[in-house]
Amino acid sequence: MESRVLIHPNQQVTDTDLNNVGEFARAALDHVVNDGIEPGRKFWGFPVTATGPLEITVGAGRFYNQGKVFFRNDDGGVVINLADYIPVVTRKIVTVVVWGNLIETDVEPRTFLVDAETGQTEAEAVATESRRHAEINVVPGTENANPQPPALDANVLAVAHVTLTPSGIESIQMVESNRLSSVAGNTTAIKELQVWRDQAGTRIDTLDTELAGLSARLKGTIRRAEFFELGADVARIKDQLNMSDDLSSYGADHFLDLSETDYEHPDYLAKTEEGIRFAHAQERVANINLLNPLEDRLSLTGNFAIPAYDPVARIAIEGRDGEIPISQYPINSVTMQQLTRTRTRLRYGSVMTVCTNSDWWKSGRYDPIKGTFERAGETFQVLGTDYSLPVHGGGQHFVRIQQVWEDTFEEAYWEAQVTTDTINGAVIGETWLNAQDGWVTHIDLFFTQVASSGDVRVVICETTNGAPDLGRVLAQVTVPQANLKTYPQATNIPIGPVYVTKGRRYATVLITQGAHVVAYVQGNKYAQGQIFYSGDGGAWFMGDATRDLSMVVYYAQFRATRAEVQIQPFQLENGIGAVDIIAESFIPDGCELIWQVQQNGVWRSLNSTDTNALNGLPALLNARLVFVGTTDLMPCITFGAASTVTTFRCRTDFTHVSTVRTMPVGVTVDDVEVRLRLEGWDPARHTCDCELLTGAGFATPLAASSYEDRPTEDPNAIERRFFFEPSPAIDAYKIKIEGTTDNALVTFHVAERIDLARASS
Repeated sequence: MESRVLIHPNQQVTDTDLNNVGEFARAALDHVVNDGIEPGRKFWGFPVTATGPLEITVGAGRFYNQGKVFFRNDDGGVVINLADYIPVVTRKIVTVVVWGNLIETDVEPRTFLVDAETGQTEAEAVATESRRHAEINVVPGTENANPQPPALDANVLAVAHVTLTPSGIESIQMVESNRLSSVAGNTTAIKELQVWRDQAGTRIDTLDTELAGLSARLKGTIRRAEFFELGADVARIKDQLNMSDDLSSYGADHFLDLSETDYEHPDYLAKTEEGIRFAHAQERVANINLLNPLEDRLSLTGNFAIPAYDPVARIAIEGRDGEIPISQYPINSVTMQQLTRTRTRLRYGSVMTVCTNSDWWKSGRYDPIKGTFERAGETFQVLGTDYSLPVHGGGQHFVRIQQVWEDTFEEAYWEAQVTTDTINGAVIGETWLNAQDGWVTHIDLFFTQVASSGDVRVVICETTNGAPDLGRVLAQVTVPQANLKTYPQATNIPIGPVYVTKGRRYATVLITQGAHVVAYVQGNKYAQGQIFYSGDGGAWFMGDATRDLSMVVYYAQFRATRAEVQIQPFQLENGIGAVDIIAESFIPDGCELIWQVQQNGVWRSLNSTDTNALNGLPALLNARLVFVGTTDLMPCITFGAASTVTTFRCRTDFTHVSTVRTMPVGVTVDDVEVRLRLEGWDPARHTCDCELLTGAGFATPLAASSYEDRPTEDPNAIERRFFFEPSPAIDAYKIKIEGTTDNALVTFHVAERIDLARASS
């Protein structure tokens, strides 16, 4: 004890002397706790238990705060009801907290002397004990699916976290980090550590020496080649998984897009398309048009062309069992989206060398439409997953044959480009089942009454869940009121040609503000459909399934199974080395659309069976299209701006520059290897070199110290490995690749680039 009260014989003892007996003892104990046990805030005891679905009990315990000890020892503990804190939907954390409070308790009567001369006394109730009391309460957190403990005031100490759900208490977790460790517990832990130190001490003392020896033994055991082979495989995996190469000492690029190409670099002069390729030295883009605009072997609707045909009725719903006034239905603002015909792309020429990285389209991470169908003014994007492609997961077919690349779609119409149109009017529609692939040429409708005004918009669209879907319109036409005929005359609707697929259900939809009346038939079985009406808001509601709109659907009956038509010649000054055709066309199953050019008086097809169609770099080639099909089915094409041909000739050199390759933070490298897969390689004609761009602005070139060629599984491909030794070490670089050929018709491409760097020791 630091201080004590001295009381002498015959001394009068004051109340201060007596109070100091307790104060000196309390202060000394505070100093012992603060200096030797715990100077901060801790607790001991206070066990928290659930004594009901919404009730907890906190047992006896002590709260330590800067040496002061506060206690709580209520009989039976402190009971707290949590009903007010129950969460409504998810979960909530309520924290049990303690803090210290100085209170005076045990008020009892005591006798006080009020008059010393007379000895008069007086009784008074006073506090006879000063107690350091530990207060207990709860602090609620916020309700959340992943609840967190609440923020607490600096004066309180968390004892336990109680997790609540709408049904009650889920769990109770004591805050062990705030519990006071006892001296006995610490002594036991120290003894255990001492035993462990005695057992492991000598080993730890020599660990530095052993690590140094181990490092010396391991030095050189992992060969550079083995390390780089592993890094190359990991780089390929990362590229397959579309993982970024940033902050990595190894990376790969298969040149399927421009994401890792610095195409804005002043030295960049290449074409990145399924590999690094030679850019065009000269090119000419022209619309594809007929040589004879009056070609009688084709049926032309504007620029749209299919072989000549005669219309034949396949679906006939004829008769007049009743009438339907279209104007009886609400006028709606109808928004339609018209789909476009798909594209076919054909690339032909000796420079169209097949690249093994086309297999990487299978990963699904690249947008093949962006790479394959992109040109000035048009960028197509695949929407949804409606396309069922056998290899790639959509309706596309990619064919890669040496000298011929062909990309087609199985669907006649797609959502890559849509035209949106809005029209006001009452809406009525008839669905019908198409049993055979074919081209709808026109439709006959039957009006029993024609109003004095009101044009009629007629639409052919696809159906969704058996109901007309105006978000998937295939064709539409506006018929002026003056052209409407009265029953029994048919009103001809010149809406086609429209390709329809067998087994699918389509709809004929009429939209008008005129008070026209149409005929219907009762119980018709030929259409396998029914009438639909549009209510308020434009939503379809089911009509009478026993009635059908009177109409006749006509299909094309082609006059010949083969049609040859000449188109405007392909041209390029100084000679054509390759052609790239992008045509708005559709080729049904069993049909062909063959592109041919005339050389030395002979018509030659642009396909894999004839690889000599462009020999001699001709400056002008007569061209024609051959339509092959059946009397029921033929391919189509749209001439004019919708279809183009690019004639080009390649350069004899290329330069490709990568984006920045950045090493992990704090890592510099002095050993870099770049591997290039060169396909279509002819060492007698081709050269390929590589260098690193380093320094400020990546303006300092670093040549390879050496390189070597490795054979591959393909006799026409090699793997060239370049070795670099930057000094001083670098933490970032770009990769510059240069190639040449001695003949613009004999080219190669870079299919893959892998770079691997090793940190300087």
